[in-house]
Formats: sequence, C-alpha cells, structure tokens
Amino acid sequence: MKKILLLFIMIKSLPDSQAQPYIDIASVKFMNSPDAGIINRNKQNYILSYFNASLNLPLPFRPIRGIVLLSPFYEEWNTSLSNAPNVVSKHQGFVLALSFVDTVPHHKWRYAITPIIRLKDFSEDGTSSAQWGVAGLAIFSQNRDLFWKFGCYFNRDYFGNFFMPLLGIDWWINKRNKLFGILPGNLTFEHKAGLQLYYGITFRAITNSYRDIGEGYFKVDDNQLSFFTDIYLAKSIVLNTEIGHSVFRKLTLGEKNVFRNDLSVNDNLYFKVSLNIRHRF
Repeated sequence: MKKILLLFIMIKSLPDSQAQPYIDIASVKFMNSPDAGIINRNKQNYILSYFNASLNLPLPFRPIRGIVLLSPFYEEWNTSLSNAPNVVSKHQGFVLALSFVDTVPHHKWRYAITPIIRLKDFSEDGTSSAQWGVAGLAIFSQNRDLFWKFGCYFNRDYFGNFFMPLLGIDWWINKRNKLFGILPGNLTFEHKAGLQLYYGITFRAITNSYRDIGEGYFKVDDNQLSFFTDIYLAKSIVLNTEIGHSVFRKLTLGEKNVFRNDLSVNDNLYFKVSLNIRHRF
C-alpha cells in the first residue's frame, strides 16, 4: 500500500489531474457552465458542459521494481453558442495514460514517466486522429510531510506542439489541512471537517484540443476557481460537488498553420458533481 501511495503522490500530477492524498479507482463526473456569471460578461453568450468517466488501475511491474498505472478515460464537451449556431456542439476524446513509476530508493528522490495517447474525435463525420504526449516528474522529499515536484509535459496538440514545465507541492500542513497540486495545472487546499466531510478551495487550468471538420480543431482553454465538498456516503463512495467561476476562458476554432478564430466567450459560473470509488490514505 505504501508503494501505491507513492505512485499517486507522483503520478496524479498531469496537467488535467491532481496530485492528491487518495486514489480514485473509478470516477464519473459532470460539469455544467450556464450563461450566467459575475466577471468578464461583455462577450458572446453560451452554455458549456463536460462529462468524464475514468479508471485508475495500479499494477506491480517487477522487472524494474516499479509500478504501472493504467489510466483510461472518456471525456465529452458540449457547447451552445448564441452567435455561432453552426459551430459543432459536441467534441469527445478517448485517452489512455500508462505511467511507469520507479520504486527503488534514490535517497530523497523518486522518478516517473507517463506516455499518453489521445484519440480526439469529431463525432458528426467520424473523423479522428491520435495525439501523443509524455510527462516526466521527479519528486524530492524534504521531510515526511512535504514533497516538491519538478517536471515537464509535452503533447502534440492539433494546434501545434504544447510544452509546459511543472512545479508542484504535497504538503501535509497538519492532520486536518493539506495543500497539493501541480502548477500551472492545479492546486488544492483541503480541510478535514470530519470523518465523512472534507471541503476546500481548488484551482484548475485546462488546455485541450479536439479534431473538427477536415483538418480543423476545436480548442478549450479554461481556468476554474471553486469551492468544493467531498461527502463520504460510505467508506469508499464519495460524492464531490464544486461551485466556481471560470477565469479568462477561451474557446477557439482553427486549422494548424492556416487560421485561428477566438470565439470570444464570456466567463461563466460552473457547477460540477462527481461520484467516486475512492481509497484514502
């Protein structure tokens, strides 16, 4: 179990996930962002929704005294734009991340590498093509309660090559409070209110692109700041809820090296709910 904990301290750090003191074996989540908000409301009205179903399966990998984490998931974005009704409303993706984690002691350092294959599909004409990427991470243990993370992420998106340096932290502040995440992708402060209730504040940054008509692409850039609660319905069943607001959200249509069209959308409130099979350490 200690090796699996180490795995999740290290691996749940890709740009669209979180480093965290628990493992979600399975998760289903839904996000809705209605045409309502508080800031940056002078652009195009729209509605945005998101669905995700994922698995995380840690497996021993004895030839290198390590662990493999198999992480398949399906995701789907739906948009409704008031000034662009002809824009394709549905974009979906199938993703497989396969993480190799070194569990051999290297003093205070640990290492991991994660190749990622993404099949991003435009559902109306069935065209799709694969993206590939890789994430590398090194973890430094300052003490038993504080870990620093250094690495980089690369993906061949439809709009071009996407590279991002990673800097993260896992800090067990005390028995009730934790700070964890990888910037610029995500950062979470979590407070334990009781055996069945956790709450806190989370920041999340998203950059994804999807195949569109012909050689075109649809790109989502989103920054989300929210308040969340985790309610334990049973020992391993967790209901997560979030209410928050997007910051500098951008939706883009384009074709690589040809054109790029910013759809100029408002920032909206968003609401998210997820049901998770979770093991907490």
